[in-house]
Amino acid sequence: MNRTPLPAISAWLGALANGGGTPADLAGVAEVLNRLAHRLAPSDLVDLSRLAHGRSLDELAQALRDAVDPEAIRAAAELLAANERGCACSGEAPPEPTHAQIDQASERLVREAFAPFVNNPAWLEWLRKLAVAEPV
Repeated sequence: MNRTPLPAISAWLGALANGGGTPADLAGVAEVLNRLAHRLAPSDLVDLSRLAHGRSLDELAQALRDAVDPEAIRAAAELLAANERGCACSGEAPPEPTHAQIDQASERLVREAFAPFVNNPAWLEWLRKLAVAEPV
């Protein structure tokens, strides 16, 4: 199994939050967050969730995976298209999203996936300390 070292995670988060990185980077960060979720003490998980605006490590990892999952992007784009046409709650089949709506949905999923990390120095500091104390 490919193991991503924790020191790379904070660098990835910084780059990804600024529009850099690749889908593989997002998947790598998600993998590490999932591993941490199963290794940390419950009290550490509670502390981290508080720092991440109430979201668990598993939730953060899923949001990262969704940001690069073609099906999740498509579903978000269909919802966007339906909302723009005013038929989101009408029971109609979702309209075909445009390329612009797909791009917009993709950007929104990435932005939402990184919201708990961006401008959150306490979370990143916790991660840096963990990288030194507990290699994953």
